[in-house]
Amino acid sequence: MTNWYVGTEPENVVYAVTCGSEEPFVDVAGIKYSADRGYSESHASSDGYNKKRWNVPNTVVYQTERWNDDDFSYRIPVDTSFDSMYTIILKFSEVYFDMLDEKTFSIKIGDHYVARELDPFERSFGKFMPYDLF
Repeated sequence: MTNWYVGTEPENVVYAVTCGSEEPFVDVAGIKYSADRGYSESHASSDGYNKKRWNVPNTVVYQTERWNDDDFSYRIPVDTSFDSMYTIILKFSEVYFDMLDEKTFSIKIGDHYVARELDPFERSFGKFMPYDLF
């Protein structure tokens, strides 16, 4: 399926960032991703951009990444002074490793795990393919 990115309305997006990238990006749906910011100590990589073997369109946001051997975090600039409900979409792809279980990690938002032992290679069915976690 090549229209996996259709459905998000740009005017409803509060915050979008392209992790590991120094450049902002606008996708085909009109969603504006800022350059990478708001992260704790970690490393940026553009391995996915340099290899350019993507199998589907609209993948620029998946071509860079931020990683660390230890824990790291992002601070999302959302006003929490009023009661609101947000949908969070986390976008992943494997751009470096070639097999299952070479990169796994867990994701917490606040004190709540939204994913444990996530393997982007497994979830996206291979290298250079997108996986979105809602």
